[in-house]
Order: sequence, then structure tokens, then C-alpha cells
Amino acid sequence: MSTDPIAVVPVRSLLVIRPPQPPWWAMTTEGLAGAGLHGQGSAEAAGFFTARLVLMSLLAAGVRPLALSHAVQAAGEAETDRVLTGIRTCLEAAGLQDLPLQGHRCRGEGTGPMLSVTGMGLVEPAAFTPGRARPGDEVYMVGHQIDRPEEQLKPNDATIPGFAHLQRLRTAAHDVLPVGNVPMPQAVAALAEAAGLVFRPVTGVPDWLWTRPAGPATCLLAAVPRTAVPVVTALPLPVTHIGRLEAPPA
Repeated sequence: MSTDPIAVVPVRSLLVIRPPQPPWWAMTTEGLAGAGLHGQGSAEAAGFFTARLVLMSLLAAGVRPLALSHAVQAAGEAETDRVLTGIRTCLEAAGLQDLPLQGHRCRGEGTGPMLSVTGMGLVEPAAFTPGRARPGDEVYMVGHQIDRPEEQLKPNDATIPGFAHLQRLRTAAHDVLPVGNVPMPQAVAALAEAAGLVFRPVTGVPDWLWTRPAGPATCLLAAVPRTAVPVVTALPLPVTHIGRLEAPPA
């Protein structure tokens, strides 16, 4: 029996647990607190989009989700039920309605509303895609950035990528990164640095794109070989070419 230690490695938003023998385990957590819980448009939307970012982060990396857990503190049992309904609706949208969902209804006074969702799953090393981008890959933003309060999130919004779009994109791209609540420069840097590459923006990209985050995976970044670009541009979503990946200077 191998006595090699178990490695625990952070990879983007994931924590990857690498035992001596595959498969690997991966997990990630997303959450909302205070006004953020109500800023999603509804309790259902808060549950849906928090679970969505967790699932997309796992699936985009090639991880097979095994279970979700949650901790919810909302304004009463009825609102908590609506948050959980949103999480279950997200699981159905991903075709994972049978995935185990377990968690805790928090009770506390004066601490404000809170939601946390954690997902875990398994992945074979050969299927783990972060870091698979190649020099010369074109970088596309699929979907669009929604993060301002007036842009309320809707689970049925046809302009943001769904789970079927993600799977289609993964057939064409070397690597896909769901963009969470971080500025775009941080997201493209994570995509490039995982592969030891540098990102070069193309001209003509509007300045605001580099300053706005994208909420809960309302857009995806894809590192795409040039031969597969037509697959990406044919998606029925907003698709923006924002740059390419290059080898670092010698």
C-alpha cells in the first residue's frame, strides 16, 4: 500500500484533494451575506445562482458533482424554503436533480441573512482541465457581465450561459473558467496563469469590461484553439473575443 501523503492543492476557486491513487476529490464554496442575499432579485434567485456558480465551477473543471451542502439563514422559514427551492431548481437545470442535498437552517438574531453552498465531486486527473490552455488559444467571453443592483438576475435569462452551453463549450475549448464576483483582469489572469501563459488583450474591447465583475457565472471565459472558434461563435449567446494566450517572454 502506498504511503505517499495526500496533497491538498488550491486551483482557482477549487480545493483539490489528490490521494496517492486517483480519482481526485474537488470542492468549492460560494456564499452571500447581508444585502447580497436580497440583491439577487428574489430568495429563489439567490439560491439558484449561488448553487449555479458552485456547479459550474466543478463542471467546467471536468469534475463530476457528487453532493451539495448548504447553510441558510433568512428572514423566517418561508424565505429559507424559497432559497432551497432555488437550489433545487438549479440542480434540475443541470440535470442533477438526484444529487444529494443536505444542510443546515441557521438560527440567530442580529446577524442578518446568509447563504453558503458547498459542492464536492470526483475527477480523474486526465479529465481535469484547469491549466490545459495552450499558447495561441483565443480567449472568448461567453455571456455577459451582470453585477449591478438594477440588473436583477433571472434563472431563465437566455443571454447568460446555461449548463448545456457550458458542456458544448467544453467540447471546443482547452479550458473554461466561470467568472464569479471578481474583476475581469483577475479572471483572465487565473485562466492564463494556470497554464503558465500570459494574456494579451485585443484592441477594441470596451474599457468597462475590465472593471466589472460577472456575478455568479453570468459569463464564461474560454481558451479556444483557432480551429474551434466557429463552435464558440455559433453559440446562441453574446460572444466577445477579448484576447489570446501567449507563452511568457524567455
